[in-house]
Amino acid sequence: GRGGELFNSSVEAAKFIQNYIQYFSQNDVEKVNVLARINQPKNGRCRVSFQTDWNENDSSVPKGWKTKKRSGRGVCVSDPKGVSFSSRRKAMEHMLKNGGQKEDIECMKNSLKNIEGWRETGTLLPENWLFRQKSHGYYFISSDGELIESKGKAIDHLKKSGSAEDRLKIEDFRDPQTRSTSETRPSGI
Repeated sequence: GRGGELFNSSVEAAKFIQNYIQYFSQNDVEKVNVLARINQPKNGRCRVSFQTDWNENDSSVPKGWKTKKRSGRGVCVSDPKGVSFSSRRKAMEHMLKNGGQKEDIECMKNSLKNIEGWRETGTLLPENWLFRQKSHGYYFISSDGELIESKGKAIDHLKKSGSAEDRLKIEDFRDPQTRSTSETRPSGI
């Protein structure tokens, strides 16, 4: 920074510039914006926008987190350190794999269920898995936060890190809300 500040990332530098933009030339702002875009990870993180409209008071994410509407549908989320994710699920996956706070993970999981339509089934799926029905089949979120786009892929995932019992749960899985109506239908209808 102009005062000799050292930043750990181009995102931090960009935030600093946004806070003190009146002290920087347009050329300086553009240079940092380009650097931040180039250095932004491509692994599902949300691209940084420097004319941001982050919602800092969104109760659907943990305290200190922010959300921003994406073009199309969904939201980007940003953790208190400024790391951005392209979805709540990706943020939850990051927390699960990197020792996030249990209450923050639960908050994100609840927003996936209450806002994005993911559901739990009790004992019909492996522990801590979520599902969402798609036109032909299901999407799953595994206990480590990974998005799995079919039953077959879920079984493959469990071959690496699950039990035979969990694989059977996936093979036999049907949405409990549609299961009861289709199983009680008389034959021939």
